[in-house]
This record gives sequence, C-alpha cells and structure tokens, in this order.
Amino acid sequence: MSETTSTQVHAHEFLELVGSNDGKLTEIELAGAAATKFGADARFHACFGDGLTLQELIPALIEREKIALTDGKVSLQRQNMC
Repeated sequence: MSETTSTQVHAHEFLELVGSNDGKLTEIELAGAAATKFGADARFHACFGDGLTLQELIPALIEREKIALTDGKVSLQRQNMC
C-alpha cells in the first residue's frame, strides 16, 4: 500500500489566485486553476483549520466573507482580508 502525500498550501495563496482572476472564473473553473497551480491533492490551511480540501475551503471562505459568488463568478472581498 502506498502512502500519498499532499501539498499544504496557505489559504492566502488561494486567495491570491482568486484575486488574480477576480470575477472572471466560476467556482468550477477556479477549482481547475487551483488544481493546476497547487496540485490536485493539495490541502489548505488557515486560522480556521488544517488539511482542508478545496471543496471544504471555498465554502469556509464564503462564510467568512473572504470571497463571494456573484452571477456565478468568484470574486475576492478585499475589504475583509486579514
């Protein structure tokens, strides 16, 4: 049995990716861009958790108003950045 390791990426790096594509990508397109940039098995960490998948990170960032979905596109909420 092989052990898989995944890259730990800080959520701020993901938020930088969101900001560089601000309002241009859907959630699915953004997930593809994140997989390309960080790796398909990347895990994310932030003040609110470690080892988060992208599917866990995005809703957490929406809940914390760091990102928003507007007309199906993901945008960065710069006023709420820490």
